[in-house]
Amino acid sequence: MSKKKYIPGRQIRTIEQLMKQEIVYIKLWNRSQHIGFILSMHLRTVYSWVKAGQVFEAKLIGEKANE
Repeated sequence: MSKKKYIPGRQIRTIEQLMKQEIVYIKLWNRSQHIGFILSMHLRTVYSWVKAGQVFEAKLIGEKANE
């Protein structure tokens, strides 16, 4: 089993922010996903996740926080 490479970063609050990401962290699944997979889903589903606070920027483990 591979070691976890990403941790959740800042919460994504809009679809516009989501579109600027390459990798996102889905709290509901407790894992990271490539944006291509997310874009293949129904917009209504993705929008509801964003509004529910389930989508975060994915940060590489060991990456310094830029907050």
